[in-house]
Amino acid sequence: MASDGKILFTDYESFKEAMKLRFEDIKEIIEMESTKTNVYVLANDAAVSTSEFHEIFLMVSGDTIVRNGCWTMVFKKFNNEWKVIQENGTHTE
Repeated sequence: MASDGKILFTDYESFKEAMKLRFEDIKEIIEMESTKTNVYVLANDAAVSTSEFHEIFLMVSGDTIVRNGCWTMVFKKFNNEWKVIQENGTHTE
């Protein structure tokens, strides 16, 4: 997984632990929306999905965090099961 041009995780376990830490400081998810989702079929066993997101979180500290951006996910089919093999997020204003 990459974000804002930097590779953050190369395995599921480190991603899972980072997500646990990231979400433990969130008191309430005020808004979480994914829009403009597009799926591009590349082959019988490959596809790409893009979408934009808008999130508003109330943190335990009392701060409100607003995040906007876009995600790209690359899917590959292995043994009749789709798996994400690359994911990238970019934050926008």
